Amino acid sequence: MVNGSRVNLEPSLNWAYERPGWFLRSSAKYKYAAYSLKQQAQSTADNPSTGAAVFSLDGGLVFERDLNIGPGGYTQTLEPRAFYLYSPYQDQSAVPIFDSNLLNFSFNQLFRDERFSGGDRIGDTNQLSVAITSRILDDSGRERARVSVGQINYFEDRLVSLDSPLRNWQQIHSPLANTSAIAAEFSYAFSPRWQIASELQWNQDTRVIDEGSFQFRYQGDSRRLLNIAYRLRTLVSSPGYILPTGADSRIKQTDISTAWPLNDNWRLLGRWNYDHTYSRNLESFAGVEYSNCCATVRIIAREWVHENELFLSNVKTNTGVFLQITLNGLGNVTGGGIGQLLSDGIFGFRDSNYEN
Repeated sequence: MVNGSRVNLEPSLNWAYERPGWFLRSSAKYKYAAYSLKQQAQSTADNPSTGAAVFSLDGGLVFERDLNIGPGGYTQTLEPRAFYLYSPYQDQSAVPIFDSNLLNFSFNQLFRDERFSGGDRIGDTNQLSVAITSRILDDSGRERARVSVGQINYFEDRLVSLDSPLRNWQQIHSPLANTSAIAAEFSYAFSPRWQIASELQWNQDTRVIDEGSFQFRYQGDSRRLLNIAYRLRTLVSSPGYILPTGADSRIKQTDISTAWPLNDNWRLLGRWNYDHTYSRNLESFAGVEYSNCCATVRIIAREWVHENELFLSNVKTNTGVFLQITLNGLGNVTGGGIGQLLSDGIFGFRDSNYEN
């Protein structure tokens, strides 16, 4: 397998002018990556490098009005926003992929200056994002409700991609499309502890929901959590890449997770992520945690499917039992990966060793 070292540099210049009711921000940066490789394929460079300039201009307005609904005072905002992004194409076919992936499209992606994670790819684009948000704030300034909708308009085709077809499935829209899906999100807080949230991506070309989700969350504190979610995604084949034979283009999942204390020392931990498309568990774990002033002990039983087997319907699941022992203030004696598993699997979970 190819291995080696990589250097990433990203010098930038930023300028912002903000006043009550409006803002304007601009950025110019240069993204650069250089490699020193070993065991690479024959006829490929030992020291490939790539670099590209990225320019962005972000501006928005904030309008407010008073609302006379219910007890107390409420304020409604209306916030139009436009974000222009330009990054020229650079041939990166000789650059390997170690940690890059395509970022999942969402409303927040409208205002990011990169569509790839990691340091191996620099996305090319010439685009303008337009969006509008409305919020309802209570008399203390806390957000009680929010609704947002927006879309990206592309002026040029996007040519930079990932080498792996598996990763290209995440690119919901063809790089030749003129617009992205219409991205929308909604949230409402019944109280500081109870909240619902939803996201939706509507494909105007196919007239289907590319992706949608609904979440119900309870967070009494960092130790008392309950999350219930449903997700829907439509997979499409991008040019040159076809879904595996027999793979269902619709992903439908429920995800339930919790961290719930039994008393001051004991806490239950669990997650159940179920795939309705293939009627199987994608990941489920259950366990207990004991914590006192000196140490934290966790034992977790887990069943899961590897990420590269998500599109295979008849896959034997992996099982395991994991133990973590942590001396508070000193670090893990064993099982350090369990903390990351819980943080990824239970929304809002924080390791007690890092709480104030």
